[in-house]
Amino acid sequence: MVRVKICGLTTLNDAEISVKYGADALGFVFAESKRQMKPKQVWNIIRNLPIFTVKVGVFVNEDPDRILDIASYCNLDAVQLHGEEPVNHCKKIAAHFKVIKAVKVKKRPVYSDFEPYSEYQILLESACESGGSGLTWDWDKLPKKMRNGSVIVSGGLNVQNVQKAISSVNPIAVDVASGVEIKPGIKDHKLIKQFISRVKGIKL
Repeated sequence: MVRVKICGLTTLNDAEISVKYGADALGFVFAESKRQMKPKQVWNIIRNLPIFTVKVGVFVNEDPDRILDIASYCNLDAVQLHGEEPVNHCKKIAAHFKVIKAVKVKKRPVYSDFEPYSEYQILLESACESGGSGLTWDWDKLPKKMRNGSVIVSGGLNVQNVQKAISSVNPIAVDVASGVEIKPGIKDHKLIKQFISRVKGIKL
């Protein structure tokens, strides 16, 4: 079954609702953005969540040592690198935490775009400046070699299009932020419920 990551969370209530409806992973953004959180804020949320829920910290071109410090302090399970981080930074962090590497999908993507990060969990994002933009990318142009049930699909997903994304890419998981929001950082609980139900094919 395809897993669901709800990203850009800023409140305990939204995090708990996401878990209640079946989210497999929760994302907290430490990079500068409309959804940016401070380590203390994230720690206060995570300490109240079930241990089985995967907690992911999102960083953009941050110093690896600072990432490791924050990840340890907040008790994160995984680190998502959403910038132009070199492979050696990924390797350093991967010695301590699971690494999810976001790769921006070009108009005509080829396998070599993704190959440098093949030993990490790859998240496919639209080619814009940052995540949570609400912009999609052409799922049908993804190289067939990438449609092997191992990637995470992100970028403009919502209740209306997530099934098409899944059927086109065959991902291991889908990642949503703006598609289940009232405004940046504030989630719509009804949309979270509908999105997870649509992905998992179950009535909630």
